[in-house]
Amino acid sequence: MKTELLESLGLTKNESIIYSTLLSSGTIKVSELLSKSNLNSGRIYDTLESLKNKGLIAESSVNNVKYFTASPPEELEEYFHKKLNEFKEKEEILKTVIKDFKKINQTNTEVSRCVIYYGLRGIKTASDEALSKMSKNEEILEMGLYDKIDNEIDRFWLNWSAKRIARGIKMKQIFSDKGTFYKLSKGEPLNNIRVIDIDAPSIIKIFGKNSLLILDYDKPLKCIFIEDIGTVKSFTGFFNQLWKSAK
Repeated sequence: MKTELLESLGLTKNESIIYSTLLSSGTIKVSELLSKSNLNSGRIYDTLESLKNKGLIAESSVNNVKYFTASPPEELEEYFHKKLNEFKEKEEILKTVIKDFKKINQTNTEVSRCVIYYGLRGIKTASDEALSKMSKNEEILEMGLYDKIDNEIDRFWLNWSAKRIARGIKMKQIFSDKGTFYKLSKGEPLNNIRVIDIDAPSIIKIFGKNSLLILDYDKPLKCIFIEDIGTVKSFTGFFNQLWKSAK
């Protein structure tokens, strides 16, 4: 029997080997089990005790000699469902923990911080965190957009926008040209786009009143995540001036 299948159900490697050996050998004592399984005697009794607690083996004694027998294979299904129920219970605990941690995180929004993230995964982490802290009446303001970004990054932001739209959060974007990304973004709901004939040094994405991203798409991809009310207020004022001039 392939022990990997048992391991995928949550058994350890030694538990899988011992259960498989007992299942194919019937009732045997420890010395025979060691011989047939090719395991050393180091922790075999701990492993046998663990399997007993899981209900997967039975222990008997004849003339003060212990013998072990594998439980019917059907017991594996019962064991699996028991573990599944435990995970469901832990999932509810996890939801509560995440909810509590989010409350703690939200109470610290006045604490300034600056973090650099790398790669698309890092940009996703930063943008998801910034979005999660926004209220529905806040806006995302983005400037410095241009059509020299590669298709992978374009697809990432278009897919990410679904989260913003689902939250009902509006966005304003200022582009430096009317390229492909401009045309794709223009069709998004809750989005207002203007164009200005200025080459911006960086792409800035402002999330409400508390945080912003400075995005750099040169290799390696990276973004600076700033959480500071004063800095955000300053960039928001600059965006508003550009917005008035844009068409």
